[in-house]
Amino acid sequence: AADNGAQGVTSSRAFFRILQDVTAKDQRHQEKQLRQEALQLKALRIHQDERYKTMQHFRDNAASGHFANLVGQARRQGDLTDFDFIAHSERFDPIVPLQTGPRANVPGVDGRIQWQEAFDKKLKSLMVDLDLTDDPACRLKKLDQVHAWFQDH
Repeated sequence: AADNGAQGVTSSRAFFRILQDVTAKDQRHQEKQLRQEALQLKALRIHQDERYKTMQHFRDNAASGHFANLVGQARRQGDLTDFDFIAHSERFDPIVPLQTGPRANVPGVDGRIQWQEAFDKKLKSLMVDLDLTDDPACRLKKLDQVHAWFQDH
């Protein structure tokens, strides 16, 4: 009878350990699921992220800020024609660059125009990639990478 009692206690302890293990695994699974849901929600709200808003604002207003003033000043001084200004504007993106003839090489402005065009094109491309990424973790990592690139350039 003592052996049956000892076996009952041993089997009860074994059952209790199994129950604890299952409960712990279930709790870890629930925590993992909550983290995944939070990640998905953050990825869905990426357009509300301040980093995204900053890059979007720069992308959408590049033709009306300091660069537009720089090009406008060069145009007023006769260094750029009206056509050159339109061709380099973000609002007009010709498939083949149009030329009105030889343009005077303006120190600082030509290099700045080329840099701005390359930067705008790259930023647009990176933001499209960001919007097309489906996986929440990848999307948030991509946001971190694009914003780091944006700050560096």
